[in-house]
Amino acid sequence: MSTSKLTVTFPDGTPVPFDLNLPTFTIGSGIQNVVIVPHESVAETHAEFSLDVGGYLFTDLVGEGATKMNGHPLEKGLSYLLESGTLIQIGDIEAVYECEAAPAPPVQRAPVEFPVPGSFPKPVHPAGIFAPLKKKGSPMLVLSVLLTVAALLAAAFVGFSSGDITLPR
Repeated sequence: MSTSKLTVTFPDGTPVPFDLNLPTFTIGSGIQNVVIVPHESVAETHAEFSLDVGGYLFTDLVGEGATKMNGHPLEKGLSYLLESGTLIQIGDIEAVYECEAAPAPPVQRAPVEFPVPGSFPKPVHPAGIFAPLKKKGSPMLVLSVLLTVAALLAAAFVGFSSGDITLPR
């Protein structure tokens, strides 16, 4: 788990920290926003923060160069992954995003026991080892046996009649 905050600094130099604990929220000058920045350079709904697997994403909703991240103007509608220390300029207002990762809980590892070789039972088909071949009257089985016998007879006949093969006496 991590804790995130946004520290908004107003033109008079007053920093106001906001703890970020919602999956999605907006920032702007209107009262419908979670983070309200009452300043004439800030749009009514200026930008959106949304929690993603990698952290918070920041999306500019105004465009026209009114929002910058680390000094670079943002494109309207594109989402940018925030990193700790990112400077966001919303109109004439500056904000710094900070994220502190909480330490991971200790991992408890159980001892792993490996089975002794040969201790597993051998898998046995419920109908026996040759179960697929035991079907009585299976047309495919009968056909394959007949074709095999026919091929052997044909090979024997061709071999004996050609005279090329000499049989031991």
